[in-house]
Formats: sequence, structure tokens, C-alpha cells
Amino acid sequence: MIKKMIYFLIALLTFLAFSLTISDQKAAAASDTGQTTVILHHRLFWDNLPADQTVTSDDGSFPGKNTTFAVYDITSEYHHALKQHDSHFLASFKGMTETEISDYVKKNDLTELAQTVTDENGIANFDLASNDQQAYLIVSVGNNQKQVNDLVFEQRPDPIAINFPIYVGETNQLLNPVNIYTKSAVISRVPYFFKYGETLSKETKALAGVQFVFYKIDAGQKYYLTSANNWIQTTSPLSNELVEKFVSDKNGLVTLNNSQLLAGSYYFQEVKTAAGYTISAAAEKIEVDIPAISDISNLQTIKVNGQALLKLTDGQIPDSAYKTAVPKVYNYQAGPKKTENQLFPFLPQTGETIGAISLIGLLIILVIGLIFIKKRKGV
Repeated sequence: MIKKMIYFLIALLTFLAFSLTISDQKAAAASDTGQTTVILHHRLFWDNLPADQTVTSDDGSFPGKNTTFAVYDITSEYHHALKQHDSHFLASFKGMTETEISDYVKKNDLTELAQTVTDENGIANFDLASNDQQAYLIVSVGNNQKQVNDLVFEQRPDPIAINFPIYVGETNQLLNPVNIYTKSAVISRVPYFFKYGETLSKETKALAGVQFVFYKIDAGQKYYLTSANNWIQTTSPLSNELVEKFVSDKNGLVTLNNSQLLAGSYYFQEVKTAAGYTISAAAEKIEVDIPAISDISNLQTIKVNGQALLKLTDGQIPDSAYKTAVPKVYNYQAGPKKTENQLFPFLPQTGETIGAISLIGLLIILVIGLIFIKKRKGV
């Protein structure tokens, strides 16, 4: 009986040793490949959904199917950032716009390692080298679009920057595969511009507190946008409390948010300017062109006074728009008031026209002065 137990223990220990050896070999083999599988989960959240669409998850999201993602190698840039003690390098990509990402890729001559397309469940897989502190940038190629009642909604996932290797908790065990979940934000085509003023000395600056209204022309008549997102006619848009007012901020920014505009032409109209400035003719009719939808996969941008605008992500104006402050609409500083029919420019200006009585008084003084001078000469 004892011998059988000894044989059993020997067999068990042999089996465990063999199993551990196989496990170590598999782990070593996985480590030797230096590859980590990334599973990308792309989800979308839409507002104002069509009636024929059904939510497919408890959180109200939809699978971001048929979305293309590109992977770039940013290892060199990542290590340079580490040498510069830049701990925010990876996080800095999160708020970049499509244009800013494109410019970064071109400027740094980044290598595109792969492109992958999400399946019907919004999932895509790709393998990345992960054994030598590599870093990668994952960005979407194009946006997800949806058309609802002639309005177009877009969503764009934030760029994802990630570095390897990644470990399980605080252990030395490599995490493989790695699951990544995108965070998407609604992209909107919103009209905006910057209100600037030019002083008498030709200096320019942003003007805050300038008020505008928004209108369209239908059958030759002006209709003003209200706070309730309706359109009304009025001859006094500034004093009419129903008409929505748009006020420039400290950067001079004027933007139209929370309004769903169909394709067509619209106009901003300045109704109250900053102190010391006059409303220019250009500020009374600022044209907004919202192009019609011909191809939902290639949406044209809104234009203000012929200038193409950047798209807003999650309702936020891109930082690059603040840097350029384009397009600008100017007002001009008012000069000193001139006195009409002023006979003596060397006299102080009061802003009032000299009355008839004042003129008579001046003439009397001049006559008396001339008589006095003649008398002195005759003495």
C-alpha cells in the first residue's frame, strides 16, 4: 500500500514537472515572438436616431462596423519624449483633429504599419511588436456618418496612443491580448467666425460682447432664428426678446451651437457693437453656406464668407482655429466727431454746431477789435 502511494506521488510530481515545463516553453515561445494581439472595440452613440434603428447594447451604443483604422509607429517620437521628460506625450494625441493628425504624420514621416477594418460587431484585430518599448498611434480613416431627416451627424473616435509592453497588474506577466475601447465624439458642422476691431492706429484686436442675430431669406423676406429654434419676422431683431442673440467671447469668437440647419444660405447680422466702434457694412451681412449632401461619405464643410471652416468635435472649436482666428469680420474704431460748418478749426471741438447767436457774438467781437485797432493807429 505504501509502495503504491509512493509510486502515485512520483507519477504526480513527474506530471506536474512536465506540465510546468510545457507551460514555460509556451510562455517563452510567446515572449520570443514579441507580438501582442490588440483587439479594438469601436462603439458609437447617436442622438436623434432613425425610427428603424434598434439599440444593440445596454449602454445605448451601436457597433462601429466597417470603420477603417490605421496604425503608425511612433516609437522614435515616444523615446524622444521620454528623454525630454514629457510625460504627456501619449495623452497629447487625444484632442487632435483630423487635420492635426494628418499634419503630424507628414511632419514626422511616420510609417503606416497596417490598416484594419472593424467587423459587424465593431471589432478589429491586429498584431503589434511589443518586446522593445514600442509605441503606436491608432487613428480612424474617415468618420462614421448618419443622415437623419436631411441632417448629417458624424462621429470620430479619439486617436489612441499606446506603448508596449503591458503587464497584468503589478506582475511580470505580459498582457496578451490587449483590449482597447474607442471613445467617440459627435462631430458637427457649425458656423463660426471671429469678431475683430481695427483701431485708428491700424492695430487689430478681438472684440468681446458684440451681439449678432441669425437670419435666412425666404421669398425675399427675412426670418430670424429664435431661442426656440424657430423662425420669425421682425423689424427690430435687437429688441425682440424672441430672437436669439449670439455674443462674441473674449477671443472674438461667435458660434452657432445647438441649431440643426438644413442645407442653404444663412446670414449673421451684427446688431450691437463694442463701445467706440461702428458696425461695418460687412458685419451686417455675414454669409453662411451649408452645402447640400451629395455623398454622405464625403461631406463638404460649412463656409463663412467663402472661408471653409474646421469641424467641431464634441461641440468644441479646435485649438488650431483659435490660433489662426479665421475667418475674421472687422469693425473700425470711430474717429473724433467733427463740428459741422466749423469756421475756426483752431478752436476746441465740443461736438456741437455753433449756433447763430454764437456766430453773431464772434462777429461783434471782431468788429470791435478792428475799430479799436484803427483808433490806435489814428492816434
